Amino acid sequence: MACSHPWKIRPATREDVPSIVWLTQVLAEYENEPRSMKIGEKEMLRDGFGEKQYFHVLVAEWTSDDGPVLNSIPVDPEKPSTSMPHNDRIVGHALYFYTYSTWEGKCLHMEDLCVREQYRNRGIGTALMQECAKVSMLQRICKNATFGFP
Repeated sequence: MACSHPWKIRPATREDVPSIVWLTQVLAEYENEPRSMKIGEKEMLRDGFGEKQYFHVLVAEWTSDDGPVLNSIPVDPEKPSTSMPHNDRIVGHALYFYTYSTWEGKCLHMEDLCVREQYRNRGIGTALMQECAKVSMLQRICKNATFGFP
């Protein structure tokens, strides 16, 4: 019997970039590095969705009208990331890219994993990690997947 969730994991599109940038800023604040993020939507669009892709992103999209209240992100003027993202149904993301290990060959490296706080502990982060691993295995180009977060 298939498990039904009120969310789905899918590849990001250009239209998701504002939400990805917003979630990345949330992650930077979580890691106590709010001023370390030096790129924005323009660079994400160019580097992730342009002619040459340097990274890929999976997003978790909330598909139900039930659960945590959508459109309910409090605004704190001290934290720019608390302003509303472009698509409030994007509740998490995983950013990954391909790299090379001199010991193991081609690798998939997941750089970022972020799930909005009110959507945590629902299996979304685990599903994003599993989907990254599945991408690695299905493409048969990687012998290893690494995860780069604290």
